[in-house]
Amino acid sequence: MEKNQQPVESVVVDPTHLDVHSQWNTIQGEGPYAGHQATFIRLAGCTLMCPGCDTDYTSNREKARIRDIVAYCENQSPGLVVITGGEPFRQKLDLLCLMLLAAGKTVQIETNGTVWQPIPDGVSVICSPKTANIDSRFSETATGWKFIIKAGEVDDDGLPLSSLWMKQRPARPLNHSSVYLQPMDEQDEEQNKMNTRAAVESCEKFGFILCLQLHKIVGLA
Repeated sequence: MEKNQQPVESVVVDPTHLDVHSQWNTIQGEGPYAGHQATFIRLAGCTLMCPGCDTDYTSNREKARIRDIVAYCENQSPGLVVITGGEPFRQKLDLLCLMLLAAGKTVQIETNGTVWQPIPDGVSVICSPKTANIDSRFSETATGWKFIIKAGEVDDDGLPLSSLWMKQRPARPLNHSSVYLQPMDEQDEEQNKMNTRAAVESCEKFGFILCLQLHKIVGLA
């Protein structure tokens, strides 16, 4: 597996536009909405450069008007909209979320927890820590926590000693919301089996929720 070389990017604030990597319809494969049809908005850029990240979030980017993003989502059949990245909170999301909620959409944001911003009530936030420190305000806004598990790198609490080859012990949950464990995809069948086994064992022992990336299993990624 090649190491991620996409650059770290700083926070930007644009009240009317967002830097978008891609938009598409698929099945949400992870977290509380796993198995639900969804419209994904992948925002470009990230505040981290995790070596083991398997997602392209920098190429083919374009500056899009927020109203055009909302119009795209309104024209799709899924009621769920997932805002992901990269790191979505690198950009200003409150207007996008408000407009999507007003259009009757269910909104979920996936974040690494390094950047916080206020968002409207009713938006689901899944925080997946990769660093030792995350913004403490996620104790109020995170509705769930997701951790990437690699065999041989699981701590005594059942959570990872490191995530995506980052050289830090990821921050632990800041509240008692649901915790999802996702086996790391190393694009190696035998290693992935061991990672899955490690995640299963941790879930069995500590009561976490197993998260198997359904979109990959059914061939959507």
